[in-house]
Amino acid sequence: MKKTWKNGWLGRVSALPLLCVGVPALVAGSSVPAEARAVAIAGEELDQVIFRDGKIVKGVIDKETEETVSLFVVVGTIRGTVATVYQKKDILSIIRGSGEKTTTTDQDAPEVRPAVQTPDESATTSKKVVYHIKLDGILGRDFNVTPLKDAVNAARALEPDYLLIELDNLWRYGSDESKGRFDEFGIADEIEPVLRQNIQTHWKKQPQLVVWVKNAMGGAAFIPFFTSNVYFTSDGRMGGIGDLGDLFGSTGDEVVRDKQKSLRLARAKGMAIPNGYDERLVEAMTWRTYVLYYTMEGGKPKYHTEPVPGAELLTDSGEGEFEDTMEQRVRGEGNDALTLKAELAQKLGVSKGTADSIEDLMFYLGILDNYELVSDKSERVMERWSETIDRLEQEIPAMFREFNEINANGQDYNARKQARGAQINILKKIIQKVERYQESLQWSRIGVPPLDQLRVMIEQIRLQQIADRP
Repeated sequence: MKKTWKNGWLGRVSALPLLCVGVPALVAGSSVPAEARAVAIAGEELDQVIFRDGKIVKGVIDKETEETVSLFVVVGTIRGTVATVYQKKDILSIIRGSGEKTTTTDQDAPEVRPAVQTPDESATTSKKVVYHIKLDGILGRDFNVTPLKDAVNAARALEPDYLLIELDNLWRYGSDESKGRFDEFGIADEIEPVLRQNIQTHWKKQPQLVVWVKNAMGGAAFIPFFTSNVYFTSDGRMGGIGDLGDLFGSTGDEVVRDKQKSLRLARAKGMAIPNGYDERLVEAMTWRTYVLYYTMEGGKPKYHTEPVPGAELLTDSGEGEFEDTMEQRVRGEGNDALTLKAELAQKLGVSKGTADSIEDLMFYLGILDNYELVSDKSERVMERWSETIDRLEQEIPAMFREFNEINANGQDYNARKQARGAQINILKKIIQKVERYQESLQWSRIGVPPLDQLRVMIEQIRLQQIADRP
């Protein structure tokens, strides 16, 4: 699908509803905003889940079965409100807040998973079903929460073994070429439950979520953090979200702004940590002034916020002589904020391998000669949504022009009454179309007032009609 760039979406003046409206409420001492989807914790003893690959996740255990452990992941003082489910076969031990330690009973499981999975020679003749959803075009317009939910729901009846998300979004560095795209985080925040909690809760058979990164820039850069099964193409990249520290500008109280930034950063970390990603990677990707180095020890990265012997710089302070040029920002090639490319992503353990084709990817998954790729259902859903947005961006402005061209001030009362009725019908049709697709429509493209104002216009026309009665 050929797409063109468009900025801003109806219903999202900013990706997370905060700012000018939200600040006074917070100053008055209201609770943590709903978009953070987390609750503050105080004094809780944290449990630790230690995985066989050495990763550690902290939180509060919700429930435990013979095969799984459900954990409310904790980041700083923020606890997620939805428990993440982990398979015990991937866990080495569990240390509870009380100090009790439990070792998993699967003694035959390897203590370290290989970085590259080789084909399973013992695979049965039953083909593995890979349900493929391609997310291309513009995040928030061509792919958004509603069409993705429809595409995922269409997969449920097939009971796929793998849910493959191919990420290849169109992106540029900010609407005014001066900012990153952390403001799109709100879209990714709404997408996450569709791909994680929804499947964990409602699907009888749990598919493996796999993300294939071609271009995951702006808000789409958060989507790979939803799973540990991430692969890049040779020219794949992931980043373009480094303006969290600059978010909100000077609007409102500084203490409130800092709190809002911290909540958003904690929520972003909460997406990544359950799948084994280091929270400092998230901070380096989202905070332009965050300095991060790394060294390799035992084949694994170790991160440092201060230079140490042999360390390589990932991100600098982004200030003064270290500030990226505009060209570097636009191309996503600077180091004020971290942008991951294939080689570095694999080195840091974000990517499990480089796959330039579906066949390459199936090889890594170990099912090259034993898979069935299903793409047609999701393609129809995603293309239909994108094509509808294209059409509505033409139809709605034409309808509003028609509304404005109706003369309701003629000398004949019946003609005026008929004209006002036509105006009301047009406004009702516009409202109906916008309500269905407002998450992906943009005000500047359709050129109509907001929904509330359209409804006020209808009432004004009705009052005019009442006053005009003979």
